[in-house]
Amino acid sequence: MTKHKNVALDELRILAALMVLGVHTGQKVGLGDAAAVGAQGVQLFFVLSGYLAAASLSRHPEPLPYYQRRIRRILPLYWLVLVLRWLFDAVRYLAAGASAAQLFGPGGPCGPGSCGTLYFCRCGCPVITGCCGTTATCCGR
Repeated sequence: MTKHKNVALDELRILAALMVLGVHTGQKVGLGDAAAVGAQGVQLFFVLSGYLAAASLSRHPEPLPYYQRRIRRILPLYWLVLVLRWLFDAVRYLAAGASAAQLFGPGGPCGPGSCGTLYFCRCGCPVITGCCGTTATCCGR
């Protein structure tokens, strides 16, 4: 199997990711609409990623090994990020004075109902419902 790598498309994906990062950074530092042009980076990133994933899949006669490789590559990092975020939130809430019972209890942001973090959450939303039926605040709000 030969590797087919299109460096130009990978560079465009990096540019798209930097555009999105610019939007979020611009929002944090108060640039407002001046950083809004970077929002187009989301669409660019997903279009390029979809194209590259489809092209990669078309080069493999059997889709099962392709998906197995993707799962082995993506899931470990995904779970690592979830654990690190859970630890970050736990430390942040404890440092803010939350009790362990509030934090790790059934309705707590790091408790058993916090499996809602498996889903993406817009930080602008005031409340999300966890997958266990509990309601947790989004991004500490």
